[in-house]
Amino acid sequence: MTLHEAMIKAISDMGGGKQSISDVADYINSHNLYTRGDNSPVPINQISARINRYKQLFSRGDGFVWINSNHNY
Repeated sequence: MTLHEAMIKAISDMGGGKQSISDVADYINSHNLYTRGDNSPVPINQISARINRYKQLFSRGDGFVWINSNHNY
């Protein structure tokens, strides 16, 4: 699973809507949804970078992230 797929699953599993970026990172790490090459936990800044890279999938504001409404997952 890619990190952005893990983010979509985490946000969906957490009830959808706006979720704290740190809570998304914690969920991904605690449920082993994504493994980094060095096996370290996914840091919040990597989640933030992925949000910025995939603006068609995610929106953000005030420390929260959500799946854009035009994408159904």
